[in-house]
Amino acid sequence: MRMDEHPDGTVIITHIDPLQLKLFNFLPKGGYVIKEAKLRGLRLGFNGGFFHYSKTKGFTVEGRVIYRGKVVFSRPLPTNWAYLLCVYKNGVLSLTKFNLYFAKSVRDVHMCIEAGPRLVANGSVVSGLDDRIKASRLALGWDKKGLMMVGFVRDKVTLREFAVRMKNAGGVFVLNLDGGGSASLYYNENGVERRFTGVPTHPYDVIKYAYSEYGRLVPYMIGVE
Repeated sequence: MRMDEHPDGTVIITHIDPLQLKLFNFLPKGGYVIKEAKLRGLRLGFNGGFFHYSKTKGFTVEGRVIYRGKVVFSRPLPTNWAYLLCVYKNGVLSLTKFNLYFAKSVRDVHMCIEAGPRLVANGSVVSGLDDRIKASRLALGWDKKGLMMVGFVRDKVTLREFAVRMKNAGGVFVLNLDGGGSASLYYNENGVERRFTGVPTHPYDVIKYAYSEYGRLVPYMIGVE
């Protein structure tokens, strides 16, 4: 893997073997990506898709997650911009909508994450992306060589601005993951350890969600050992 920090504050992790991605489930109490990745000795760790949280009910993951042929989280995102970024056991990558045809291929999946919106498709920035709301951002995608890439921006940017940065970094297909205070990225390669956490988008986020020096509690993490 390789990490590049761009002058505009964008952090890009590249050269990730998609079949090395692993899912780490933190439920029922949730966990901090930065803390858990270090404790587990991971080379890379980052948060996944969206969720709801309440102090009485805990975490509810919004967006399907499939790992090693099994559906781990089955609640769909109730929005038309939701997409599944999938890595199949044979190494094939796809960014697709959930449908009945896809449902038949679940057993062949190494990992799928439902989030959104798409930022880059076929090497082009997706049209219609929001260019008003600014937030810390995190995304997962792949380059023309079929290697995964993760992008992170702490300084608040719009989805369109983030999409342009991911495209310029070599992204061919890129999916937006949970950002704001949830955005967390841990990198440790060849003795170089770096930790990145996002900024809560709204003031009430600090009250509603647990937030600390490690960032925000999240229900699961994606990582590379």
